[in-house]
Amino acid sequence: MYRSELGNALMLRFRADGGINALDEAIACFRQAIKDSPHHTERARAHTGLGGALQRRFERTRQPCARAA
Repeated sequence: MYRSELGNALMLRFRADGGINALDEAIACFRQAIKDSPHHTERARAHTGLGGALQRRFERTRQPCARAA
């Protein structure tokens, strides 16, 4: 689940500097973590992270995400 942890780190970067690129990278990491672990018990953590990141992205851009996980 290192991708989920990377997503969390990128979310911290986004919160610190507000860079949308870090947020987009976090979303990609969470999506990959979900894809990489279809039956892993930590999958719920990746879904939670993805939900939070998508919410932050919507708050920032006011545009829904173009692609579903």
